[in-house]
Amino acid sequence: MNQETYRDQLVRMVQALVKPNNEVAVASDLANPSTVDQVKMFVDGNLEKRFEKLQKQLEFVAESFEDFDELLVKYISDVPSASYDSGTSDGDRMLQWLSRTQSPTPEQLDHIACQHARHAVEDQARRNRLKHVRFQELRSMNEQSLAELETNEQLRVYLNPIRTWARFITEELLDEDSQPPANVLFFANGNEVSTAVLELEGQALINELADYSPCTLGEWAALSQLADRDELADLCRDLADMGLVAFG
Repeated sequence: MNQETYRDQLVRMVQALVKPNNEVAVASDLANPSTVDQVKMFVDGNLEKRFEKLQKQLEFVAESFEDFDELLVKYISDVPSASYDSGTSDGDRMLQWLSRTQSPTPEQLDHIACQHARHAVEDQARRNRLKHVRFQELRSMNEQSLAELETNEQLRVYLNPIRTWARFITEELLDEDSQPPANVLFFANGNEVSTAVLELEGQALINELADYSPCTLGEWAALSQLADRDELADLCRDLADMGLVAFG
């Protein structure tokens, strides 16, 4: 068997083993004394594990759908697992599948957007582990650093590197002080994912800091088109309290 034929055989087998009721497709590839029934047990076990993993991973989204377990079964039947699935990738694909195939309500779309954003933060934290840990270490010193904010000209402002934006189109997931549509910032807060809803000026200043960070307060004030040094100092205190800014 040449390499190309072997590769095609592996692809066919993998595709069969991640789909329900497809054990016969690999019957000709079985080595004695393996049986189709044994393959079926293996496939059923994998499908059950996939179902349970998605059920746990998407518990928040499930709250907004009455028939979510039925949708899980349909998704697993329609969409094979991807090669090297890890982390939240299967859950993200199901969220995309829900948006594409189920005509979700605006409230359901907000739940989907929220879950997508949480997955994005978790994925960033995994892929940028050193940056995440370093920021959290700096943040642990915020109380001491804030005392030097006005006097230490060398103190640099760091924006939390693990963050993403989502947009909510209903009031379902917003507090009473926020009106939809609203841009919501999701970010790593220790081992948790936190959120912040900022006014338009605050959003613009976060995006501005993203361009300059790490920078001193003086450097930011000199470059900013939106606020002076005192206003930026007040903002830094608020953002530090949230877990969005650290100093070093």
